[in-house]
Amino acid sequence: MNNASIRKEIAALTLTFLLVFMVLIHADNTMAQIEEDAYGEFIKVYIDVVKLAEKGLDVTHLVEELKKAHYLLLNNETSEAALLLSSIKDEVKKLENNAPSLILYMNASKALLVALLASMPLLVYILLPRLYLYLWFKTRRKWVIKHEPTR
Repeated sequence: MNNASIRKEIAALTLTFLLVFMVLIHADNTMAQIEEDAYGEFIKVYIDVVKLAEKGLDVTHLVEELKKAHYLLLNNETSEAALLLSSIKDEVKKLENNAPSLILYMNASKALLVALLASMPLLVYILLPRLYLYLWFKTRRKWVIKHEPTR
């Protein structure tokens, strides 16, 4: 082996090492970017779920799914977490579209319950004596009153 061939091999090995090093750095940056995107998506979905909860909607199932997605992100399973986050985002959009009608329904049911509870004393005041008299007459229907002449 002559000196020129050794220099070519060293140059080739150095070039190969630099290429591998560059690929590893790029792959590491790409993975960091993917993780950053996944965490950013997680935060966006979390904020949307919080907004729905502030409106009074039941989001417990979404919170459980977010908890699973967070666990996946912590374990560096970003592809599974991204799939789960996209399904959660779809559910959030559905709830946001149905939110006005759900809120109206919840408010109407609460108002109806308050009206029913407020009318209970009046109903008891009016109906309880009638019910008592009805039951009293019904139970004593067969009673016979004996008339004894007074002296």
